[in-house]
Amino acid sequence: MRRGVSLPRPRTLAWLLAVAICLSTVLAAAHAASDGFLTLRFSDGPFVVGQWDLAVRDIDSRLPLASPTGAIGPEQVLARKDDIMALALSHLGIRGDGRPCQTTPGELAFTEHAGAIYVELHFTAACQASPRVVVIDYTLFFDKDPLHRGLTHIEDGAASRSIVFSAGFQHDELTRNVPDHGQELRAAVRSGISHIASGVDHLLFLLALLLPAVLRFEGGAWRPVATFREAALEVAKIVTAFTVAHSLTLSLAVLDLVRLPSRIVEPAIAASIVVAAVQNLVRPAARGRWKVAFALGLLHGFGFSAVLVDLGLRRGELATTLFGFNVGVELGQLAVVLVFLPIAFRLRRWTGYPRVVLGSGSVVIAVVASVWFVQRVLLSMSPA
Repeated sequence: MRRGVSLPRPRTLAWLLAVAICLSTVLAAAHAASDGFLTLRFSDGPFVVGQWDLAVRDIDSRLPLASPTGAIGPEQVLARKDDIMALALSHLGIRGDGRPCQTTPGELAFTEHAGAIYVELHFTAACQASPRVVVIDYTLFFDKDPLHRGLTHIEDGAASRSIVFSAGFQHDELTRNVPDHGQELRAAVRSGISHIASGVDHLLFLLALLLPAVLRFEGGAWRPVATFREAALEVAKIVTAFTVAHSLTLSLAVLDLVRLPSRIVEPAIAASIVVAAVQNLVRPAARGRWKVAFALGLLHGFGFSAVLVDLGLRRGELATTLFGFNVGVELGQLAVVLVFLPIAFRLRRWTGYPRVVLGSGSVVIAVVASVWFVQRVLLSMSPA
C-alpha cells in the first residue's frame, strides 16, 4: 500500500500548538503599538513639504533621551533635536523620476496620538524638477521592531492617497496626477493584512474563541465533534459574527459618527481577550459563542479604526479604503483559520487536547491579557 506523507503524532502537534499560543501571548504582552505618521505634501514645483510624527518612546529606544533622573520631557527631546532629525531622515528616501530628493530638516514640535506623546518633525525635500514618478523608501525602526508601521498620507493638490509601510513593505512607487483607484484598493487591502499580522491582540481574541470549536461539552466533559463540517460551521459562525461586528464599528468610527478614545478602547480590547479565554474555563457548556464574538467584535472595530482615522483620509477615499481594509482584515483572519482548524481537528480526539491545548492555552491567554490590561491602563495614564 502506498503510504502518504506522515504527520506528527497528536501529542507533538498539541505541544507545538500550545507553544505557539504561549509565544504569541508573550509577544502581545511585550509589544506596545508602534506607529509613525508621515505626511508628504507635493506642490507644482520641485519641493515636497513633510511632517513626520514619531513616538517619544520609539525614539528613546534608539536614541536614549532620559535625563540622569530618568525623566523624559521637552528639554531632553529638544537637546537631541539634531540627532533625532538625522536618525529619521536617514531612514526616509524620496526619489523623483529616478533622482534623489535632498531633505532639509526644519522645526521640531510635539503632538499626541492615541494618548501618547509624539515628536513632530518638519522637513522639506527638494527634487530636481516637479517629478511625475515618485519612489518612497521608509525604513525607520524596522530593524529593531518588525511590528512598526509607517502610516503615510500623501497630498498632491486635489488628489491624495495613503500607504502603510511595514517590515515587509518598505518601498512604494506612485505616479502623480494619474487617478489609480486600483492602487488605492491594493494599498488598503495590504493595510488590513498588515494590521492583522501585527495586531496580535485581535489574533489572540480570535484564537480564544476558536480553541473549543473542535469540541462540544456533553455529560460534564469535552468530547470531539464528529465531522470536520461541524467544526467548520462553528468556526464560520464565529468569524462571520466577528467580521460583521468589527466592520460596523470600524465604519462608524472612520465616518466620525461614533468615536471612543484609545485610552478606553485599548485596555477594553485586552479585557475582551480575558473574557473570551476565561469563558473556555468556567462556562464550557455555553452555546452561541458567535454571540460573544459579535459583542466583543464591536469593541475591536474601534481598535481597527485607529489605523484609518490617523491616516487622515478625505471623504472621497473612504469607500475604497474601508472596503479594501476590511477585505485585508478578512484575508488575514482566513489565513489564521486555514492553519489552525486542520491542526485542531486532527488533535480533537487526543485525550490531552482539552487540558493541554484548550485549558493551558486559555489560561496563558487570560493571564497575559490581564497583565496586558494593566500595562495599557498604566500607559494611558503616562504622559509619554
